[in-house]
Amino acid sequence: MERYIDAQIDQYLKNVRVRLLRMKVAYATARETIDEAKSGLKKNLPFPQQQRWKNALKQLSDAANGLRSMIETILLGNLEGKGDLRPRVRPGGKTTAFASEMKFLEDEIGLAEQKILAYFFAQIHTVDVDDIRNQNMLVHLYRVREMAKKLRKAL
Repeated sequence: MERYIDAQIDQYLKNVRVRLLRMKVAYATARETIDEAKSGLKKNLPFPQQQRWKNALKQLSDAANGLRSMIETILLGNLEGKGDLRPRVRPGGKTTAFASEMKFLEDEIGLAEQKILAYFFAQIHTVDVDDIRNQNMLVHLYRVREMAKKLRKAL
C-alpha cells in the first residue's frame, strides 16, 4: 500500500511539472508569435499569425486553468483562488504589441512557477505566510488564465 501511495504522489508531481512546462511553452509560443508580428499589429495581424497567437493564448489559458485545478484539488480549498487584482488589457494595447500585458503574463508565470516549485519540490517543508494569505500560486495561475482570455478577445 505504501508503494502504491508513493507511486501516486510521484505521478502527481510529474503531472505538475508537465503542466507547468506546457504553460511555459504556450507562453513562449505566444511571445514568439507576437514578436514576429509586431509591425503588423498596428494595422492588424496577418490572419495566420493572429490565429497562431490566439491558439497559443488559448493553450496558455487552458494550461494555467488545468494546473490551477489540479493543485486546488489537492489543497481542498485552503488557499484563496482569485485575489483582488483582475487583469485588464489596456486600450490601445495593439500599438505597443500588448507589451505590458505580455510582461504581466511573464511575471505571473514566473511567480506561479517559483511558488509551485517551493511548495511541492523544495527540500524545506515550510511555506511563506504570504503564499498562504494573498499572493499564492493559485492566484497567479488565475491571473495568467484571465489575461490570456482577455488578450484573445482583444484581437
